[in-house]
Amino acid sequence: MKIKDIVKLKFVDTDDVFYRLEQYKRNGLPPGLSLGWPGFDQFYQVPPTGQLNVVSGWPGTGKSEWTDSIVSNMVLNHKWKVFLYSPENYPADYHIEKMTEKLIGKPYFSHYGNTERINDSEKCFAQDLIRDHLHFVNTEQNVACLDDLLNSIFGVIISFGCNMAVLDPWNKIEEQRPKDMNKTDFIGKCLTKIQLFARKYNISFWIVAHPAKSRKLSDGSFPKVHMYDIADSAHFYNMCDNGFLLTRDWNDKTDGRNLTHCQIAKIKDRRYGQVGEHTFLFQPWCGRFVDYKEDYNG
Repeated sequence: MKIKDIVKLKFVDTDDVFYRLEQYKRNGLPPGLSLGWPGFDQFYQVPPTGQLNVVSGWPGTGKSEWTDSIVSNMVLNHKWKVFLYSPENYPADYHIEKMTEKLIGKPYFSHYGNTERINDSEKCFAQDLIRDHLHFVNTEQNVACLDDLLNSIFGVIISFGCNMAVLDPWNKIEEQRPKDMNKTDFIGKCLTKIQLFARKYNISFWIVAHPAKSRKLSDGSFPKVHMYDIADSAHFYNMCDNGFLLTRDWNDKTDGRNLTHCQIAKIKDRRYGQVGEHTFLFQPWCGRFVDYKEDYNG
């Protein structure tokens, strides 16, 4: 009797693995995909397998804007199709307006004085991209539970194809926790389910999770955020594949710059990234982030 006839678990075919490793040695690893910022590539590129990514930071640091910028970059540069559950960006009109601005790099309305607005041709271009690549969950009336969200993502995969899913924020997902299970264990179970889903269907899964309440420092700023500061469970840090923390220096008003610092706090696969810190310049007229350079003059 063979082992496989006794045990229900599936074993790795090591010969297949050895063959793939030899191919990688000869031809190089499958390339990762840039998030659209050349300066950020050294810290993270999307690997060819599905992973769970967690984004956090204190209020006002741009967590949703930064995650949506990743979405727009992946649509523009890689034609990705994206599932978006984003109560943080309610109402949908506002969210789609912001995504249009990010895709074009111009404001939709006259929010910024003489800044050139999106013209009709650009608007049509953005609308076509949004129709073909973005799937927005209507959050007007209902708060979705995780199982419903995963089922909906699966439906998008089957019907249209899907490369990326965003849940923003985690605390706006309906909690269906059994009475005999504490919150930490429940979140661990949910994250395990998401991680297995991401691997099975090769989805780049992004969760925006708020940190627990923190007192401001004497100068009005927040202390530096850590992955273990995320509300409700240490599992957000323990179980994610990659973790990103956003901070802003509220006291730095130099030239009116909107500098956002991203700490790459955790990288699962070191072949596609490394921990470190990168600085972005936020462009408020269109909601885009760009690599910040010390000699930036615009």
